[in-house]
Amino acid sequence: MNQFRALAPIVDELERSQVSTVLLPTSHNFAKECQRWDQFPAVMIDNRATALLAFVLMPALLVRGFFAFLSRDIRLARKALTFYETMWAVPRVLFWGILVDVLQIKGVLVANDHSPNFVTLVRAARIMGVPSFYVQHAHVTKKFPPLATDYAFLDGELAAICYDYKPSKFTKVLLTGSPRLSPLVGLRQQQRQALGIGLSLGDSVDNLRHLVDSAVEAGFRVVVRTHPATSAREIDKLLRWTEGHPLLTLSEGHIEKVENFLSRIHVLIAGDTSLHLEAFLAGCFTFYYKLRADLRADYYGFCESGICLELTSEEQLTEALNGFSRAPLMAGSKVCASLGTTFEKHPERVIVDVIRNSLNGREPNGWVRDTRFQNEVYSRAGNL
Repeated sequence: MNQFRALAPIVDELERSQVSTVLLPTSHNFAKECQRWDQFPAVMIDNRATALLAFVLMPALLVRGFFAFLSRDIRLARKALTFYETMWAVPRVLFWGILVDVLQIKGVLVANDHSPNFVTLVRAARIMGVPSFYVQHAHVTKKFPPLATDYAFLDGELAAICYDYKPSKFTKVLLTGSPRLSPLVGLRQQQRQALGIGLSLGDSVDNLRHLVDSAVEAGFRVVVRTHPATSAREIDKLLRWTEGHPLLTLSEGHIEKVENFLSRIHVLIAGDTSLHLEAFLAGCFTFYYKLRADLRADYYGFCESGICLELTSEEQLTEALNGFSRAPLMAGSKVCASLGTTFEKHPERVIVDVIRNSLNGREPNGWVRDTRFQNEVYSRAGNL
């Protein structure tokens, strides 16, 4: 869902620019969302389409099943999954390559650069000589693999720093800002009174109770925001919980857009989630509070960069809820490169301009190289 929301304004701009587009949804839920673009052809992609090659992978499937059945060690399970995905890589590349050829695709745009489906699609595009483009659907970390697309449209300097940790060999990085972030900028001048609590992927509602109780006791109206992939079971727990709490409401991540959630709050408390970055851009005070003891603190580096303040105890949490006077250490323009420019509200126009130039064999104009980075990073030198 986050990837869909990141791509939607760009696809609409491609339509306005009369660039023919074919959508490749990899799940039935995504295919349903694509119905809003009924003027575009959509080819439903299902991994079972590679079933003809399954006999080659049968040993891998058996090994993966063996480890999953016998082991409760999460690290061993991850190794088994990695082995399984690696064995599927070649069939996926072959499948994508055939699809690129049959549909006569001239360029590939993805909003994910580390999941198996997208890694293999980008690899197939490179083999077929088709340019590839990447736009972020959320913030990134230094643990992500190096960039592998021909062009990468990054949110800003903060994202470029993460990718610069593993420099790319051939990707041209353009600091464009993001259509998913531009609606947040207008929220900076608005007055909001509620406190938001964000759930990360894998967080349990049970871990929230002490946090919500502390906020309610401090007199706050509380809005709990679920991750788009939060399970239906956890959402049901929250819905039952809100029935007995007049000051507690729910924002379902797979339904409500993030800008609508942020338009209701002025303070955010969350663990490892991109909500911190989005809340920072929207002018909210944002605090990092780890809800799960098994995760490494500050996974995204938001506390280190000054976007949010880390809270490590109940005492700090109570103190934070009683006053917010800390100034952020990072300028908003470093988070979102389009902030303060003439394309602040429509960074998708810049992105599509680059895509069109590339598809026509031309290098994009109006960009200057930033020599602070190992990667080939460019910033906008003028206006469209």
